[in-house]
Amino acid sequence: MWTHLQNKHGITNPNSKSKTATGGRGAARAGESNNSEDEDDPQGNAGDDAAVQRSVSSVSDTATAPPATASEPQLATLLRKRRSTDNAAVAGASPPKQMTIPGSIGRASSFQEGGERDATQRDALLFMMMKENLPLSLPQSEGFLYYNSKTTPLWKPPSRQTMTRLMERKYQSAAQLVKSALAELPAVCLTADSWTDSHTTKSYLGTTVHFVIDACMEAACIGVTQLEERHTGLYLAEKLTETCEEWGILKERVNMVIFDNAENIKLAVKTAFGENKMLNCFDHTLNLIPKYALGNKSDNTPHVPVAGIPQLIRKMKDIVTFSHTSCNFANELSRIQVEQFHRTEGTVLRLIQDVRTRWGSTFKMIERFRALSDVIYQAAAKFPEVTMLTAAELATLRTVMDVLRPFHEATTEMGAEHHTTSSKVIPTVHLVTKAVQNIQCSEQDTIGRAFRDFCLSELRRRFGNIETNRTLALATMLDPRFIKAYFQVCAIKMWEPLTTANTMTLLEMEVRQIMRAEAAASAEAVRTTDELTEARARVPDPDPRKPQRLSAALFYQFLAA
Repeated sequence: MWTHLQNKHGITNPNSKSKTATGGRGAARAGESNNSEDEDDPQGNAGDDAAVQRSVSSVSDTATAPPATASEPQLATLLRKRRSTDNAAVAGASPPKQMTIPGSIGRASSFQEGGERDATQRDALLFMMMKENLPLSLPQSEGFLYYNSKTTPLWKPPSRQTMTRLMERKYQSAAQLVKSALAELPAVCLTADSWTDSHTTKSYLGTTVHFVIDACMEAACIGVTQLEERHTGLYLAEKLTETCEEWGILKERVNMVIFDNAENIKLAVKTAFGENKMLNCFDHTLNLIPKYALGNKSDNTPHVPVAGIPQLIRKMKDIVTFSHTSCNFANELSRIQVEQFHRTEGTVLRLIQDVRTRWGSTFKMIERFRALSDVIYQAAAKFPEVTMLTAAELATLRTVMDVLRPFHEATTEMGAEHHTTSSKVIPTVHLVTKAVQNIQCSEQDTIGRAFRDFCLSELRRRFGNIETNRTLALATMLDPRFIKAYFQVCAIKMWEPLTTANTMTLLEMEVRQIMRAEAAASAEAVRTTDELTEARARVPDPDPRKPQRLSAALFYQFLAA
């Protein structure tokens, strides 16, 4: 075989010890085998054949390799390159090292209680439980114990009591970090709200602080205080003050307190922080309009909800409820969507049931009912107990949906924690009002027109003087997206919008006040520096022969300097 490769292709055996140029035994043996060059080598080595085949097949892959010299045959070059490549690959991948006995014992002991891995596992487990709102008994559940036995069998999950203690310690450390951050902030905002748990009939006062760190909006819940007395304004003011004192928040650094429209919380904020730091929650006030228009809530206003709307919603809701209680009707709705509207089983739509206390769910129910109205028509023909809405009622329902859509989008936009929303209040009122005004209603749709007009009147009544709010006007003027684009947008006299000139005057006053405060602070710093310089000058030069003692006052002055 090597003779054939040498005669036909010029490839010699790299393992041959004979040299052809000397004409020794190797040359004679090569000459004797010239006549049998086409025969197989009777003593061919399987390993050599495999090496030859690999080397020959890789000739095309190494076309860029430099040509072999006379002293280095081509096959030897290919084999050398393959060996060098294999050696490099082996050198690049470090071989696995067997763990030593002390290392193995140390790794096992780290999973014991108090070990490094035990602390890491507990912290990670506690974070997952708090983040996903999981029960404290999770580590002792059957499923978790099985999972732990397969993943980390050396670690013993903690008990419920241990997790409770860990959670308390983690809260203390996290609270200390928040207190340290709040102590360095020049200003913060608070939101306060009280509610009653329907299951336990216990009332709570929730307090959240909002602040800016590194140009990012942050928020932290600093209090969920149980209320054990009557919810009077003075009692709530006392609880708010206790919460601020607990977290080291000075009332002077509270810029604004946001609350809902309850009279007791209004009095509490006014008593604790002053009238100039009160700001009604815009989202809460805005949601009262569609909630009251749909007949879900009455806040003792002189306006009467639109007649016919509650009955229309009730008729539609009966169909939605029937689709959730009747399997046959639900299957019929799915079958029609699959066969006629080319939907798959995974994309079939179902009717949405609303929640009475959430008007947004009512909007979603109307939107889905309108989208499936054709499907419901066909399915209702097979079920006599289903009373489908008429064409006029569907037209009214569409008007109601169009009116509710701007309120729903505004609520979603304003419900944010990580970006400012106060500068959006005035533009949002303008855009919602304009969107509702532009809704077209037919002359026959008296209920839909009355619903639209009622929402417009409520917008004007509740937000008619929104532009006169000093805080919101300044925030809008300072926002580069709006500045003065949405001021003086309505010609109705009852609105009495704040003029741009007045807003600019207020803005200039704010800037001058800030500049005066900074100038006073600079003057105080200069005065303090001069006093320290004089204090240093009054200190006598120390006598190297005996130690000198400074007074306590001068000592602390030097420390401060």
